[in-house]
Amino acid sequence: MQADAPVRTPPLVPAMFFGMVLGVGGLGNAWRVACRVWDLPTVIADVLCLAAIAIWLVWTVLFAWKWLAAPSPARAEITEPTLLFAVILVPMGAMIASLCAKPYAPDLAWWMFAAGALGTFAFTIWSTGLVWQGGRPLTTTTPAIYMPNVGGALVVALTAQTFEHPDIAWPILGVGMASWLIWESVVLHRLASETMPVHQRATFGIHLTPSAVASVAYLTMTEGQPDRLAQMLLGYALLQALVMLRLWRWLGEQPFVPATWAYTFGIAALAIATATFVERGGTGILAQIAPLIFVFANVFIGAVMVRTAVLAAQGRLFPVPQSPAQVKTPA
Repeated sequence: MQADAPVRTPPLVPAMFFGMVLGVGGLGNAWRVACRVWDLPTVIADVLCLAAIAIWLVWTVLFAWKWLAAPSPARAEITEPTLLFAVILVPMGAMIASLCAKPYAPDLAWWMFAAGALGTFAFTIWSTGLVWQGGRPLTTTTPAIYMPNVGGALVVALTAQTFEHPDIAWPILGVGMASWLIWESVVLHRLASETMPVHQRATFGIHLTPSAVASVAYLTMTEGQPDRLAQMLLGYALLQALVMLRLWRWLGEQPFVPATWAYTFGIAALAIATATFVERGGTGILAQIAPLIFVFANVFIGAVMVRTAVLAAQGRLFPVPQSPAQVKTPA
């Protein structure tokens, strides 16, 4: 008798894959601002934003399937200290997708924002409670620790303002800004005390995100010419970007992996912030370098997209699940 063909199951999608939604969606929104500022074709913005929505839909379905069909690796993401904070990318991805969807389906986009904001709020409270209880080795402190209290809060503030809820946006902006100032010292202590191992260096991309996203959120929530605070936030974001450029060889010792998408959201946010700075009437050096940052964001994120497509074509994009023979059984 012919043996039954093996049953093919959907791939296991890690939470970090939702960083692709943030990177592609962020670049799409950068193009939306660039179209208004420099009269660029809107079709590229539409393609990127629709792509971000499609990626979010696919990853959301597969991520939900993982919890139903493979709960062990799903639970590992919320119990393993080095993976825990990446889970916040799931509701953050919903909010970035909602910004992309807003011009096409505003009512649906609002519900996407609401679900993402509630999920971010719930996960932030839960994960912060874990951190407060202590017991985390110093080696697990990476820039990923920013993601719930800082990155999640700033994205909630940004999207809440976009959906005309300033009563939510301003308090949550305070959460994100205060948490950023606190966690910055914790992360810098780790970076100054111990050399970051090669396999963790992709998390440096997250180090750029707080200042860049805070710049976008603050510019979105204010009017008129950019004030001094907006300029200071952009200045610090540029410092982070320049330090990473100075370390590009050291950071590049880590081979390309999907975690490299951690760099893309901060770079896209920096492009959005500087382009918005120009749109709002800002002048000086920040306005002059805005086109260069926009070009760099497109080149860098475009390269990450191509490298990701190559991994997918080679069958090396998704984690390989353990076969039953690889699972140890108790004696």
